[in-house]
Amino acid sequence: MIRLFSFVILSILFPISLGYGWEYDFEKVWGKEKNLPIVPVAPSREKFVPIQSVPDPVPQAVERPQVRNVAPVLSTESYVESITGMKFIRVTGSCYSMGSPTSEKGRGNDERQHEACVDDFWIAIHEVTQSQWKKIMGSNPSINRKGNSYPVENISWEDAVAFAKKINNKAGMGFRLPTEAEWEFAARAGTTTLYSGSSSPDKVAWYYNNSSLASHPVGVKKPNKFGIYDMSGNVWEWCLDWYGKNYSRGSDNPQGPVKGIKKVSRGGSWSGNPEDIRVARREKDTPGAHYSDVGFRLVMSVSNQ
Repeated sequence: MIRLFSFVILSILFPISLGYGWEYDFEKVWGKEKNLPIVPVAPSREKFVPIQSVPDPVPQAVERPQVRNVAPVLSTESYVESITGMKFIRVTGSCYSMGSPTSEKGRGNDERQHEACVDDFWIAIHEVTQSQWKKIMGSNPSINRKGNSYPVENISWEDAVAFAKKINNKAGMGFRLPTEAEWEFAARAGTTTLYSGSSSPDKVAWYYNNSSLASHPVGVKKPNKFGIYDMSGNVWEWCLDWYGKNYSRGSDNPQGPVKGIKKVSRGGSWSGNPEDIRVARREKDTPGAHYSDVGFRLVMSVSNQ
């Protein structure tokens, strides 16, 4: 009798607990009647990046319409180095938009447009010529030896630095290679043209289409608005900086990475196509490399005059 009574009680209570207690707990835990957060589903595989795969942040190619572009300032100050006869003009520094817009034809993926600011500096109006090189170094390493007014070429970055050091010892000055930011500032001369001094390459540059595949005497083509020649075409020009894909450190008198493998060269050469001689075009090579279309020009900080 007791067993039968217990069985009846259990038969009544068990369904109640099963139907109400367990169901209530299930809803409380899983939120059947609650507004729990909804986990978003990626709209496409291309746009969905698992959190563990996100790379370290790097500078992005952001256009900056607020960048302060300098108006062309034509320098009336010049300086002639007495040993070689190299002529320098003083460039008034400012801030400008370095790099190229995303719409520029032939743009490289290392031409991120950004603001850069430089101080005043002196820059040679021509590349170093074969005559000037011989006066300091004694011999002529150039491949195209057609005359003293041709740019010296077949010059490594290390050779160019050695030349600057030697002329400084002789003249007591502070000549050096330009930083990449200084070089582009001087080449742009306050403009946004594709080439240094013009939107037409034939007016300002020796390049593949008009060079007969050789260098030419300096200063023959039209100069830019600062009065500087051959910053597009003729020969590539070494810069002081180590190459970095995302340009330089900071925006005030910026320089490239602290260390690297390759040095920057700019300007394009007689062997390049129109895209290669754009002001924004960047090239790089090891400091000891020699090429028949690579030379250099010198600059000097105003404080070292």
